[in-house]
Amino acid sequence: MATSVTLATTCFHEILNLILNGEFSPGERLKGEYLKQVLQVGSSPIREALTRLAGTGLVDFRDQTGFTVATISKSDVYDVFKTYAKIECLLLKESMQNGDDVWEGNVMGALYKLSKVEAKGAISLYTEWAIRNDEVHDALTAACG
Repeated sequence: MATSVTLATTCFHEILNLILNGEFSPGERLKGEYLKQVLQVGSSPIREALTRLAGTGLVDFRDQTGFTVATISKSDVYDVFKTYAKIECLLLKESMQNGDDVWEGNVMGALYKLSKVEAKGAISLYTEWAIRNDEVHDALTAACG
């Protein structure tokens, strides 16, 4: 049985992509009328999507102001990256202890594909680079149990 995706879920993902792609600046108000025009939907699915996004921390809600793109401080970014790096190092260490020739080949393949994107050097390829970068991290940690 196929599961159907609600309009609110579709709006959630589309607004999320707009935020992550820099269409809205941190602190910028997310105006319902503008989103209705861009997404070509009514107010209800947009309100539900924004409420869900507020739960992720990417969107803030304030009485009498509405929804805005969340802001983040330099120290918050530093803390997130520092924590991520420590976790990634633990996973990599375990993968290196458990990895075999197939794991190593997968890492090398992922690195090669990433290097091909990086050789192009175009900023417009960020989405492709991000996908390849994620593949490298996934390959590095694939044998961590």
